[in-house]
Amino acid sequence: MSDKKQLELYKNIVEKIPVPVRISGCDGNIIYINPKFTETFGYELRDIPTISAWRKKAYPDARYRKKVDYEWDSDVKK
Repeated sequence: MSDKKQLELYKNIVEKIPVPVRISGCDGNIIYINPKFTETFGYELRDIPTISAWRKKAYPDARYRKKVDYEWDSDVKK
């Protein structure tokens, strides 16, 4: 199967699965969210172009967001 067909198959699956999916690049830019993500959280990709923008919307309280960021970063480093 060609890379193009594999990518198309992957996209078709991700578009239809019943869980929110967000794909982001190493630079912190969000490059894709599936329809279930938009349905669940109410945001389009244009609303949350970066992980930082998403975290501000998901965790509006700055102190709590800082704690979440710390925990996330710690887990990623492990």
